[in-house]
Amino acid sequence: MFTVNVKITEKNPGAYKALKKRLEQISRKRVVAGFPKGKLNNPHYEPEDDKPGPSIIDVAIWNNFGIGVPRRDFMNPASQEWQKYFQQMVEASSQEIANGEIDIDNFLNLMGQAGAEFISEAIVKLRRPPNSPRTIARKKSSNPLVDSGDLSKAPVYEIRIKDK
Repeated sequence: MFTVNVKITEKNPGAYKALKKRLEQISRKRVVAGFPKGKLNNPHYEPEDDKPGPSIIDVAIWNNFGIGVPRRDFMNPASQEWQKYFQQMVEASSQEIANGEIDIDNFLNLMGQAGAEFISEAIVKLRRPPNSPRTIARKKSSNPLVDSGDLSKAPVYEIRIKDK
């Protein structure tokens, strides 16, 4: 956590009202990345035995939490990296954000894109636990979370607005 000290002077009486309004707008917005409900069209993998293939969200959940497969947690490492990056960017840009020199929606869009990229990278970089020899033979790849590449391309982000 970090603290910001603000000194308000009468040199620009309208600045306080503008700053207060910007801070209220900022405090109502959140950016989330990953597989947000309703954000993906939730495509499915290829059908098997005349049954629809699993959805990308299902595959992400099964692997991340180890449901029916060995746990391959990619969300926590990506989230930790994203949080560090996000904090660095906020600290580096806080004065410009407070002054209105940086549009908060543009800033959150950039942070959201970065969050989705951190998740995609975590999916591609993950190596443990390894695939079984049978899975490696079927996939022709030893990368546990990469088969068709659909999962690593799926993470998205959205900006959410909190009700007053």
